[in-house]
Amino acid sequence: MTRMARIFSLPSAYLCDPRSERLRQTLTFLLRSSNRGNAVSREALLNEVWGVDYYGTTRTLDQLIVKLRRKIEDVPGEPRHLLTVHTLGYRLED
Repeated sequence: MTRMARIFSLPSAYLCDPRSERLRQTLTFLLRSSNRGNAVSREALLNEVWGVDYYGTTRTLDQLIVKLRRKIEDVPGEPRHLLTVHTLGYRLED
């Protein structure tokens, strides 16, 4: 069983603690059937997770993706599930 499969079979408390709520929100948004396998723009992710009034840097999203990859990827430096779509955003694959 892959690490990603193990993560999804565990209680949500394992994936996220109160400090990691944004991880859960990001993963949930990417898992929605309308988004799964499709590229999601960085702007859409920022709006969904932080809200349309967010004025911070997009590096915040990059750091969140790094943390999420550490939790769901077998080898975070070589992602197979949470992929970067250059110049657009991210895509979640099975």
